[in-house]
Amino acid sequence: MKISQVGQLAGLPVKTIRFYEAQGLLSPVERAANGYRQYSQTQVNQLQFIQRCRAAGFSLDECRQMMDLASNQQRHSKDVKRLVIDKIALIEQQITTLQQMQNTLQALADRCSGDEGARCAILEALCAQSPTQQNLKDS
Repeated sequence: MKISQVGQLAGLPVKTIRFYEAQGLLSPVERAANGYRQYSQTQVNQLQFIQRCRAAGFSLDECRQMMDLASNQQRHSKDVKRLVIDKIALIEQQITTLQQMQNTLQALADRCSGDEGARCAILEALCAQSPTQQNLKDS
């Protein structure tokens, strides 16, 4: 089948399919006599697998690892679980970082009167020099 058909079946833009192919995420694609790529249900299945991995938050490298594990009949489920546990730990770190950013932004917003005046406590806080910067400047 042609790439446009694959895109419709997999729910992906043609550009994304070509990118995944260039990244080596798809099994080799046959070429028709006219030079067009001829995709099979195998590539459609691979694209759908990649899409599900991406929706779960996996990077392309992690998708590749998951695909390798999925195609390896000698795999151990502990290896698959380890990838998922590692991803959970990374997401937890990202959540912590985002919560800290939210707290910082909320504290800044709370300091600003948000009126018609030019004085802005948010800008003052962001422009303030840290004690280390002040010491370097005074040296």
